[in-house]
Amino acid sequence: MKALKEANLIKEGSDLQNLKIKSYSLLLLSLTRLHQKLDSKRDRLCPKVSSVN
Repeated sequence: MKALKEANLIKEGSDLQNLKIKSYSLLLLSLTRLHQKLDSKRDRLCPKVSSVN
């Protein structure tokens, strides 16, 4: 019985870990998209600045 409880706890822990990984990768993806949008807006607004970089 104790082993079964421990196995369930381990499973819950790994599910939580997977959920964290998924949420972090979604966050990273959305930040990357936001960054690309800001880059394109900056390039349109200040073409001289972007050519120097």
